[in-house]
Amino acid sequence: MPDEALARLFATPGVDKFRDVDCTPTDHGPRLVEAIAHMSCTLVNSVAGGTHRIFVGRVVAAAANAQVGPLSYFRGEFGRFVAHQKAS
Repeated sequence: MPDEALARLFATPGVDKFRDVDCTPTDHGPRLVEAIAHMSCTLVNSVAGGTHRIFVGRVVAAAANAQVGPLSYFRGEFGRFVAHQKAS
């Protein structure tokens, strides 16, 4: 699934977010196969934050794919970060 479609899926309330998404099961829950990075955490604390709950975790494992740039979202538009080109 393209990154923008995946981001929109996970931002949509009330849908089964993992139904058609390629995931690998882990001890800490599903991991998106095409994710550019992942981390596994153990829960350290949980506090109320207005209408949300804030979870603080200790990272126990992490990895990233440096070959793929992150998806960005700004002012209602999706985009990609690009490498800065130094002036010669």
